[in-house]
Amino acid sequence: MSKILLSLFVASSIAFAGLIDAIAIKVNNDIITLADIDTKMQLLNINKQDAVNLIVDEMLFDQEITSNHIIVDQLDIEAHMEKIAASNNMTLDQFIQAVKAQTNYDIFVNDIKKKLLKAKLSKKVLAGKLRYATDEDIKIYYDNNQKLFSIAAKIDVIKYSAINQDLLVQVSKNPMFFNEAITRTNETIDMATSSSNIRYLINGIDNGKFTKIAQDDKSFIMYFVKEKKEITVLPFEKVKDKVFEIIMKNRENQFLKNYFSQLRLNADIDVVR
Repeated sequence: MSKILLSLFVASSIAFAGLIDAIAIKVNNDIITLADIDTKMQLLNINKQDAVNLIVDEMLFDQEITSNHIIVDQLDIEAHMEKIAASNNMTLDQFIQAVKAQTNYDIFVNDIKKKLLKAKLSKKVLAGKLRYATDEDIKIYYDNNQKLFSIAAKIDVIKYSAINQDLLVQVSKNPMFFNEAITRTNETIDMATSSSNIRYLINGIDNGKFTKIAQDDKSFIMYFVKEKKEITVLPFEKVKDKVFEIIMKNRENQFLKNYFSQLRLNADIDVVR
């Protein structure tokens, strides 16, 4: 009797494992399993339909990268990181240390790789298809988005620090959260004399928002931006090239959105279960 029960248990376990690994959707020549969908749902805390849509989009993107023979190597990644570091007045080593203090470095590098793959794909499929921004386009965008091109000399912040990172996560979700293990201090950061790590952490954070959580020598830290002071709008000529890049990036993103929507319409997508 016990042998029969064991056999039934093994058989049901195999059947369950088979179901989990079963094909759910076919996208052209690639497959998505039920396990793929379940993993994406749990990882991003999203519903099944959103997970399916995301996986299909990622698969179509990967297929386009492969069919267009697009490759991103370590040299591409390092060159891109050097540009980001320079834009933040940091050396590459300083930038890497700042990133490692704020997030998982491997995930960060992987995100850069995806962006570079997208950029190379864009260059290939967009060739001659985008209208370039004129001087008039650039000036209009600059005048209507002055906030994007403003810098503050000093920033009033609340600094939170704790040994346990989860405590700062709680604060970021609920500013009224209190725990004696959290140190809270009011500070004014001078952007001209502060460390490159702090500048990178705070740059681009609006009033009333928290920065990402970073790691200090012995604890985790996070800032709440109270008020930016001595704000200066950068001259048009100084940021003209940056404005051009923003406009073209927006147009590129819209083109790619339409491009992948069309890919999805033309793709052979077969829902198995």
